[in-house]
Amino acid sequence: MAHRFAAKGRRQVTDMAMPTEVRERFEREKEAYWQQRDELLRQYRGKWVAIVNGQVVAVGDQMNKVAAEAFRKTGSALMYVALVGGEDAVLRVRQVAMGYYDERYSPPMPMVAASVSDPYQRAFVEVPFILDTGADLSLLQYSIAEQLNLWDYPAGQILIAGIGGIPQTRQLYCAIVHLANRSVFIVADCREDLSENLLGRDVLNEFAVFLCAKRQQVQLEWVEG
Repeated sequence: MAHRFAAKGRRQVTDMAMPTEVRERFEREKEAYWQQRDELLRQYRGKWVAIVNGQVVAVGDQMNKVAAEAFRKTGSALMYVALVGGEDAVLRVRQVAMGYYDERYSPPMPMVAASVSDPYQRAFVEVPFILDTGADLSLLQYSIAEQLNLWDYPAGQILIAGIGGIPQTRQLYCAIVHLANRSVFIVADCREDLSENLLGRDVLNEFAVFLCAKRQQVQLEWVEG
């Protein structure tokens, strides 16, 4: 079923770090999605849905918020999240950064430090992020995901491309970013080819961000609503 929508010529990226039992459970959730897809198209076309235990448990307009709602309702951080009717949608990573200024870069790179945890908040890692308003989702280095054992919390598979790059199907994982005394549930791409971590609009759109390079000033303020 899913295979008829797969685009030819795109390389499937399989993350072998996911335990076999977890991968098998994830594949069952994925299969449940495709078995229901015709009905989902009638009800939820253009919406993100989360499948847990073979059932739709959350529906909405933003991937990370749907995943967060599914986790809140079920307590499960293993799910399948998909854009109904838009399974071939490509998320972009566009390099437009903001944050505190790291002088090791030339010119200095604006960044922010945040804590990242697994969905159950059992383990935490302090992470330096480039604030990337051009990224549709947040990206974590493989080493961060390894420390948090995010491989146990798969959330979906989606096409991701950089500027001018060929879209690749990536496995996404649930995590939580803790910043400015707030917590934002994310569905992250965890990559071995990253030298930096990117904080995308899935998190940044929850804050008002104030930035002035000449004053070395960065402020992130939580916005309600």
